[in-house]
Amino acid sequence: MDASAPQDIQRLLRRLREEFLQELPNRIDAIERLILEPRAEPEELCRQVHNLKGLGATHGIDVLSFACHQLETHLADAGETANDRTRLLAHVDILRQIQQLGSEAIQQAEPIRQALRALDGNRPGNVLSLLLVEPSASLAGLLQERLADLPLQIDRTDDGLSGLEHYLNRRHAVLVTAGEPRRLGGAALIAAVKHSRQGDMDCHCLLVTGSDGLSHAASGGADRILPRDRELPDRLHAAIARQVEQAAGR
Repeated sequence: MDASAPQDIQRLLRRLREEFLQELPNRIDAIERLILEPRAEPEELCRQVHNLKGLGATHGIDVLSFACHQLETHLADAGETANDRTRLLAHVDILRQIQQLGSEAIQQAEPIRQALRALDGNRPGNVLSLLLVEPSASLAGLLQERLADLPLQIDRTDDGLSGLEHYLNRRHAVLVTAGEPRRLGGAALIAAVKHSRQGDMDCHCLLVTGSDGLSHAASGGADRILPRDRELPDRLHAAIARQVEQAAGR
């Protein structure tokens, strides 16, 4: 293999990123127009935001994906009021900040993430974000049904590696993971989440496992270990209800 090949690939990736950043203002303008247009199709707005989230990830601009993911969540909650539109446009302002920073947004991501978290905290009901990583669709559905009365925004996947990507984009307040999801085990996922902690933003991690006597270290540093048995839905509800109460008291 030509020794210059890796450098050539890096140059190509940098060029593609710069081209993306050059077209980014037009993409943000299109999203803003759809928010402001009363007759705009909601599906088209969601598609534009989702596509931009994927492009941010493709070009390594994770904070852009983070902002788009949060905007998607607010779109799902939004109604027709002026306050709803104001919140959506505040996200557009942050997208423009990212665009103005260009490639420097990668190094200056944390202040942007903090601004997004502050904006997310102003969502009506101040819901708690929860990431559920569970390979069993039936159990995941049962758990979500049991948690339905709590003010939660739940993201769900059956894959540990996908769960880590979700967390790094969203920085959920709570992680609930099975012991053995696909590609990345629950203990390894929790350890990675704990290792990626930023400032005082900590994720409360719960490991659901059928293994008896699992140590704290073996669990990846889980804040709580829940047995995978018939009492799991009620135990999980009680544990998450406490997190909701603590978050409301902050």
